[in-house]
Amino acid sequence: MASLEFTYNTGAAWTDLLGTRWHAYGRRPLERLADAGGLAQWLREVGLEPQNVPDESDVALAQEVRESIRTVMASTLGRKQAEDAPAADVAARTLQQLQTAEWAPVMVDAAGDLRIRRPANTRAAMARLLNDAVTDLAHHPGDLHSCADDDCAKVYLDASNVRRYCGPTCATRARVRTHRARSRQGNLAAKEDSADASAFARGIAATRVQAARPVTSGGH
Repeated sequence: MASLEFTYNTGAAWTDLLGTRWHAYGRRPLERLADAGGLAQWLREVGLEPQNVPDESDVALAQEVRESIRTVMASTLGRKQAEDAPAADVAARTLQQLQTAEWAPVMVDAAGDLRIRRPANTRAAMARLLNDAVTDLAHHPGDLHSCADDDCAKVYLDASNVRRYCGPTCATRARVRTHRARSRQGNLAAKEDSADASAFARGIAATRVQAARPVTSGGH
């Protein structure tokens, strides 16, 4: 069974949110953000633990926002859409509703120090993630890349443009596939060479048999 552990390897919380649906572009996507406890854990680990504990309705909201961001991201970057992605107009309405949520994350205390304000609820936390997504898509689109594993296609931030995979798991899986493909090609080539050699040997043997036959005279 595939692991349901969260991963945080894409460079931003909003792209990590997209990654909570594993293999979103594959034949069998796997939902990691499946219940209120999982949502609470994920928000806590990305520094967005809300003051109100998430419930099941918040899980549905988080999933809806996540897939709406994925639709907008794919449209903005010209990437493929997931098969069950919400339509662009539906995604736009979902995200526009977040604009009324409180999301301003920073406050300045009496000493002049910046402090991060905890979001009031899950909706406010999702609004902050949306704000980060819009900022990156608008100002740093060239730093956003898709994992080279087609089933994964997870989006990640990489200003160096060096990475081809979202993480070591996909990179290892790709190397194994490449090795197996080369092995199959090598085995096929070996079989073809063996078949050619056998055919050549049969041809030589037939020629020798023909040459060894006595010449029959046609005269009396």
